[in-house]
Amino acid sequence: MNTTWRVICSAVKASLFNIPISLSDNVDWDEVFAESKKQAIVSIVRSGLKNELPPEFEATWKLYSIQDVSRGVQLLEAQNELTTLLDENYVYHTILKGTSAAIYYPEPLLRSMGDVDFWVSKEQFSFALELLEKHGFIEVDGSDSRHLKLKKYNILFEMHRYFSSDDRQNTVDRYIEDAELVRRKIRDTEFWMLPELENGLVLLVHLQQHLYEGLGLRQVFDWMMYVRACIDYQGWQKFRPYAKELGLERLALAATSLCREYFGLDVDWCSNNDEVAEMLMTNIIQSGNFGHTHGSGRNVERVVVSIKRRGVFHYLQQAGEFNWRDTINSHPYLRSFAWFYQICRYIRQAKSSGRIGGTLKDDIKRSNERYELLKALELL
Repeated sequence: MNTTWRVICSAVKASLFNIPISLSDNVDWDEVFAESKKQAIVSIVRSGLKNELPPEFEATWKLYSIQDVSRGVQLLEAQNELTTLLDENYVYHTILKGTSAAIYYPEPLLRSMGDVDFWVSKEQFSFALELLEKHGFIEVDGSDSRHLKLKKYNILFEMHRYFSSDDRQNTVDRYIEDAELVRRKIRDTEFWMLPELENGLVLLVHLQQHLYEGLGLRQVFDWMMYVRACIDYQGWQKFRPYAKELGLERLALAATSLCREYFGLDVDWCSNNDEVAEMLMTNIIQSGNFGHTHGSGRNVERVVVSIKRRGVFHYLQQAGEFNWRDTINSHPYLRSFAWFYQICRYIRQAKSSGRIGGTLKDDIKRSNERYELLKALELL
């Protein structure tokens, strides 16, 4: 691990666990800032650095943190409007991730906020959509059978029918449906969230989902702060069978070991020197939140890993049917050629993105490394 990442790890320990910070000489503060941005953890790192940040860099860090926190406040206000509207109309719902993860942080607004994810019971889904549209929520591109995407105040809201689309994780949706929700509050915003067990399962599944497109430290820290608040040794004995049922026990252990080794999490139920945890940390450093470190190369990684998981023809056919769906709906006989359409589509994308030659080889190499990580985490 290089100096930049040692600084980031030390700052996170100081911010989230009050562990005294330890810095090296010759720190490249521009690089520390850049890596923190890629991982969506600038506010956390700045909080840990306190007076250690050189004055000439303070203005940049402070401005970014203020903007980050302001965005969080704006999101809280928008979420409050959403949940109030749903409550007043007796729509059964719960917030997923977001504030339901931030609640475990020492200062919830240190957690960078992206959008508002919420689940609505299938029986009330159509009514909830009609209600929200009447109050200015506009459906935008990106909706699918799993969730609808809505916008208001330039904030994205994802209304979930299901949390997961992966067959092996369907059980988590049953747990969400059967959960006895609890009421929590951040500042002046009250909201419904899942109880401890079910919320932990959602955060763990969220880790797994991001492994295919780029796992970042924000998702890891959500799991870390949940573990700190809710899972001691006895708690792990209770949680473990559920993680195992979802096929995510190895991921839970590796992620927790990573948090213990690099970020100061104090737990006694996972091992030290976990080689899979080291693989996971390497992948996070290389990838960044949502794979932002590698730009369009993350799409290559996602595709290659998906092909390895599902098989070449099955993946190409499925992706082709989705991307060519309007034409197939008009001309059903073309469905048999969806795999060929998808190959042509990838060739066009490769040419337009400039990811050919050595760049594409690097993307494929990282894809193979990600695939090996997924195997080690027992996710294939």
